[in-house]
Amino acid sequence: MSDKGDAAQHASTSASPQPRQPIKIDLSKEYRISHVLEGHSSDVRALSSFEQVDGFERFQSASRDETVRSWFRPIPKSGFGPPPTWYKWITLHGKRYQNAVASVNLSEDEGMTVMGGLDARILVYKLNFTGESQPKDLDEPIQIIQEHHDNVCHLSISSKDRTPEGAPRLLISASWDATSRVYALLPDAKIGHKWKALHFLKGHERSVLEAQVVSAEPGNERYLTVSADLKIRYWHADKVVKTFTGHADVIRSIALLPLDASKLDSNTTTSFATCSNDGTIKLWSLEDLAREETSSKDTSLATLIPRQKDGTPILDLIFSVRFAGTNENGDRLLISGGEGGRVYIWNVDTQEEVLQILQPVTTCWDVLFLPSSGDIVTADSDNKIRVYTQRNQKTGFMAAEHRQEQKAKGLQVELSREEIEEFNKQCDQLAQSRVRADIIASETDSGHDDNVIDGQRYDAVLKIDVSDDSEPLSLPINKGDDPRTKAKAFIQQYSLSERYEDDIVAFIQQVGPK
Repeated sequence: MSDKGDAAQHASTSASPQPRQPIKIDLSKEYRISHVLEGHSSDVRALSSFEQVDGFERFQSASRDETVRSWFRPIPKSGFGPPPTWYKWITLHGKRYQNAVASVNLSEDEGMTVMGGLDARILVYKLNFTGESQPKDLDEPIQIIQEHHDNVCHLSISSKDRTPEGAPRLLISASWDATSRVYALLPDAKIGHKWKALHFLKGHERSVLEAQVVSAEPGNERYLTVSADLKIRYWHADKVVKTFTGHADVIRSIALLPLDASKLDSNTTTSFATCSNDGTIKLWSLEDLAREETSSKDTSLATLIPRQKDGTPILDLIFSVRFAGTNENGDRLLISGGEGGRVYIWNVDTQEEVLQILQPVTTCWDVLFLPSSGDIVTADSDNKIRVYTQRNQKTGFMAAEHRQEQKAKGLQVELSREEIEEFNKQCDQLAQSRVRADIIASETDSGHDDNVIDGQRYDAVLKIDVSDDSEPLSLPINKGDDPRTKAKAFIQQYSLSERYEDDIVAFIQQVGPK
């Protein structure tokens, strides 16, 4: 029997229990690698999960290889023994880089996936969870949305707890064209369900990099958007009701915190979190919205900064921050990932870093928490997806012969004891090399000035992030330099498109030396 047949058999013969209560993370336990999922041929950029309805966990991954791949497994029945095998499911095909994916359940048997990428299109696919009535690859979407004019870099669908009963789910997009668009999922005679335009959010000055639906209540829709213009905007329908400032560089991601959190006293009013290229995570409140903030001061509640063991800040770019349930005390948790491949777990209510996961990769583009198992999934720059678990597996590793049989079918089995040991060794070596690099830098370059380029000192060296495909470019500048002249020279130096000129001028005016 093929792996497709195995997957279909697992899905069609499973029981249909009530959704399992979310796992509470035990912060006394470390997360360890359990699976490395292979199938993509380029960077894995985004992750999204379906709601658990039939005893299975399902998530999807978007990649620069122009595909979205689907994965599922039975939910582990206990916290002991080997974690269940992951099955490759359906592969969805797009064009050019696929940077965004969002998933929603339509019923116990059906789901819908939306995906977006560099061609500015949003593609919509309908999926059958049994796996028996669809081919393994799909390349004909049931709907194509063509309203953005540049890369679609993020997609999100309103969660069940933020969508009133009987109200349609809402899809929100973020794009390099500096806008977000909102669509409502409504009945359609031809295809069953169709996304129809609801709101057009225009107001950011540079690329919108992520957007989330805060409330899908009809007539009272609320949204959050973050942008490369260093601003967070809070929307009521298509009107901005508040602007938040505080990050010193491009803002990449938003994590909404639960509406019914058990700890919402005066000291824990955090409503959402954001992360940025400035290497920080900031916590914010949606209270006191009576007036629109226009100042450039930091209006966040708190700032979380990754640190070395000696307390030294690790100011790597942070690309993704997501809600990760609660611990046994009811404290709300976040996970984040970014440059350096590190994944961090944060306690929102105590404002502390509580766990760190090392990875032998350059970049972690996205992170995902699976609430039914408590596992953490990472989307990494080496084309792989990694799954980390707190399950106790001192015994119970799959026999080598059975492992090979499963791998021959294309199944994603848990790592062997030897593979885990080798993975940990690679992580240790990487961590040691980073520490040595930091020591060498501090000892041999203690007089280094970051504002010196080619032997010349400038008042500031700005980091310009023009593409997710490369490191930010350096733009040296002095007080009194004309922003337009500097922008034109920068564009010519790096052979960039002239369409970046206004964005670069605005960035220089905002963060350049005064």
